[in-house]
Amino acid sequence: MATNTFQKTSASWGLIGGLLLLMSPMTANADIKTVSVKGEAAIIKGDKDQGLKDAKREARRRAVEEGAGVLVQSNTVVRNFQLVSDEITTSAKGVIVEEQWGKPAYTDNSVSVELTAKVSPEAIQDAMCTIIKANHDPKVALVFAERVGKHGMPYQKKISERGPMETLFTQALMDSCFTIVEPGVAITEISSTGDIPKATIDEIASNADAQYILIGKADTLYKEASGSFFKGTGMKPYTVASHIKLFSVETLRVEATATANHVIPGTNSLAILNVKDDDDKGRKKIETKVVAPIMDELFGRIAKRWSSDLVNAAQVQVIVKGIKKYRDAKSFVKAVKGAFSGVTINQRGVKNGQGTFDLALEGGSDAFAAKMDGSKAAGREIVVLEVTRGKIVLELK
Repeated sequence: MATNTFQKTSASWGLIGGLLLLMSPMTANADIKTVSVKGEAAIIKGDKDQGLKDAKREARRRAVEEGAGVLVQSNTVVRNFQLVSDEITTSAKGVIVEEQWGKPAYTDNSVSVELTAKVSPEAIQDAMCTIIKANHDPKVALVFAERVGKHGMPYQKKISERGPMETLFTQALMDSCFTIVEPGVAITEISSTGDIPKATIDEIASNADAQYILIGKADTLYKEASGSFFKGTGMKPYTVASHIKLFSVETLRVEATATANHVIPGTNSLAILNVKDDDDKGRKKIETKVVAPIMDELFGRIAKRWSSDLVNAAQVQVIVKGIKKYRDAKSFVKAVKGAFSGVTINQRGVKNGQGTFDLALEGGSDAFAAKMDGSKAAGREIVVLEVTRGKIVLELK
């Protein structure tokens, strides 16, 4: 199991879901890339200036995508994160390091413009990771049961140290902008099949500061060699396999499962885990045949949830402190409806001087906090105490 808290440093940040690529240092420090793209946008209500701005934004987005190239296209989380390119274009510094614009070409209802840009793939990697952390701050607690040795051996009854496969999955998660946190619970009971009791999982969920619990079983096992292929080589057939369950701490339900295995000849378990992939010399075969397929499945599921979070970013829970009377809550609802046209607000409950409301409005938490901070409700000032994605805490002063 994890024995330290791992936090990625800027020097080692990779692409979101870099676990699917496990990029070599040479790739991570790629040179500046020059790309030529064209952006096009509609001219609405005769506003040519806004049309040109929109066309340039589209061109920059295309430059970012082309600059990242196959790194973006082959990445599960990025494929599902439809807004990433736009967020990078508007918020990341150093991604596009130089721009040369062509002359805009106008038609009656559209405008197009060509852009030659120098793009930094390394800055794209950092920017993606920054965006993921800002939106989700993903943390995961890992618990692995491993067997390393001969086929038929049982799992250890107590997890005492990180095994070789857990190390690979730990690095894959770190390369994907996750923070690895301590489970906060000593794992003292594991079944002969490598399963952890549900009570222990529940305890981990209560103690670990994480959104997910990743529980894994991993084998690096050999059989005695037989047949002419192995004769005189000193090698044995190894089976390397992992089965992963991803639990949501919020629901305590299994969010995804994935399994992968690969048979490979070798002299010992350490050598097996370090065999280079024939098709990708920069990576190890076990990373491509076992770790990557599992992570592709897991992060496809995670990405769907994150994408849904982005789509539903306008959904906000508001907690209002300092409600002295029930009519104060009604006054707050009236103030919100007066400040935002088209807002939907539902009062969930009022108890012990605190009210909870669910609302939906364009712009989400930030827009709500910016407009309501300092305004009045129930004759008192609204003070914003806390703003996070999808949640705001206010107080009536």
